[in-house]
Amino acid sequence: MQNLLHDWSQYLQAARGLAPSSVTKYREHVERLLEQTRPADSLDFEALEAHLRRLLVAGYSRSSRRVAVSAIRSWCDYLVARGVLDTNPALHLARPRAYRQEAPHLSVAETRQLLFAGRLRAIPRDPMAARNRVLLAVMYIAGLRASEPGRLRTDTVAIQDPAKRLRLSILIEGAKASAEDVRQPLDHEVSRLLGAWMDIRRSWGGDGPHLFPGKTGRPLTYSGVHRIFRQAWRASGLEPRGRRITPHIMRHSLATHLLDAGHSIKFVQTWLRHKSITSTEIYLHGRSRAKLAGALERKHPLKRKEAPVVSLVEVARRVGVGV
Repeated sequence: MQNLLHDWSQYLQAARGLAPSSVTKYREHVERLLEQTRPADSLDFEALEAHLRRLLVAGYSRSSRRVAVSAIRSWCDYLVARGVLDTNPALHLARPRAYRQEAPHLSVAETRQLLFAGRLRAIPRDPMAARNRVLLAVMYIAGLRASEPGRLRTDTVAIQDPAKRLRLSILIEGAKASAEDVRQPLDHEVSRLLGAWMDIRRSWGGDGPHLFPGKTGRPLTYSGVHRIFRQAWRASGLEPRGRRITPHIMRHSLATHLLDAGHSIKFVQTWLRHKSITSTEIYLHGRSRAKLAGALERKHPLKRKEAPVVSLVEVARRVGVGV
């Protein structure tokens, strides 16, 4: 069975393009299923439903149970393909209903206060403080997840448009929901900060490959990024106001700010590297939806075009009568 689980995990990552963290979650759910139910070759619908009821009683959240259903469906599909099962017993397994909540986000003023502390063009002289400020600025404008900054390398930073004002781009390797690496452009201000940081980093951290190294020169970890974010949040003096404060709130905020600035939802989907546009729709807050409604009124698909006003001289010219 362990060999089947290993092969299935490899299939999820190589063929379906799931991120390593997602593969790990899928495997954990299936291993939990196999620990509590009958052997894999005799799984049936009743056994799967009983397992989901146990997860509910155990206090697993709705989102965790939805992931469990997706993992079990994929596992059973794989067993059918390998000839272990004749049919997929999870085919009609219902996922818990998802209640979509509005994504928490920061206002533009709050974001500036968090990232720059009111000093957009200033960069701290202390190398660690400079690294932290530039790291958060890059995370915001590029829409990075907390697991991605540690994978950024100095040799993949490139000048986006040499003919115009300096703008840099970074290469996000192994980006979630992407089948290939993604080159993400930065704006002028963050490019300037990143260029200044690379000079500081060269004199402080040597010639290591990591764009944002830790104290020992190793890449920043997921928990390290969270720690830097929490320090910046405490220093900013901002209030949570019922929001769950994690680095991911910067990604939520960027999406909302882009939509409020007039960018299309398709543009935001591409910028955030969402596989499905339904993932982007959670950022359509009240103001963004109001703007969409206004745009619809201005350019309604069924609105009749008004006939252009033609002068008497033009009418006479068309019919060949002198005026």
